[in-house]
Amino acid sequence: MVDNWPQPPLIEHLLLESPWTLAISLAAIAAVVFLVGGRSGHRNTQKWAALPLLLAVVGFTVAEVVNTDRERMVQKTERLVEAAVADPIDLDTMGSLLDESVLLFNLDREAILAMAKRARNIYRIDSATITLLLARRDTPTAGQTLLTALTRVSSKYGDYPAKTRWLIHWRKDPAAGWIINRLELIAVNDQPARQSILP
Repeated sequence: MVDNWPQPPLIEHLLLESPWTLAISLAAIAAVVFLVGGRSGHRNTQKWAALPLLLAVVGFTVAEVVNTDRERMVQKTERLVEAAVADPIDLDTMGSLLDESVLLFNLDREAILAMAKRARNIYRIDSATITLLLARRDTPTAGQTLLTALTRVSSKYGDYPAKTRWLIHWRKDPAAGWIINRLELIAVNDQPARQSILP
């Protein structure tokens, strides 16, 4: 699934999501212009060297201010994980990220929140780490995030790691922005997931 995940649009990614490459390249160009121009005795060397530096600063500032749809989906996925592992579980935040028509297997929104609460009554989460988080926008109003999380849980039966992989489907709502309209639990500890494993 990860191998088939599409690459983000190059220009949007370089300019807005990962501006370091462009900023470092422009800074290197500025250094070369400054060194070469300084050695050859040109008077306007500092002005020409300042131009790429100025472009790097402007580009980096724009990237910090503007969030792409993929970045918004990633941020909201991180908020969902934080809410799910919070102690106590943050059902309000989880609920705010779920569409009214959201489904997980055949569970609706209220059943998903009740199941999450029930799970936290059974298992204590000792640690949780997102090991993979990819996002893509399929249409202007639909996207997906692919999430792998490694969680160490404990219960009266002992403690153990739980590696889960999720495919989260997003819908862009005019008022709420990106909200989850379907959750797919793909695998638990690298085994295909079934609804029967849910508490």
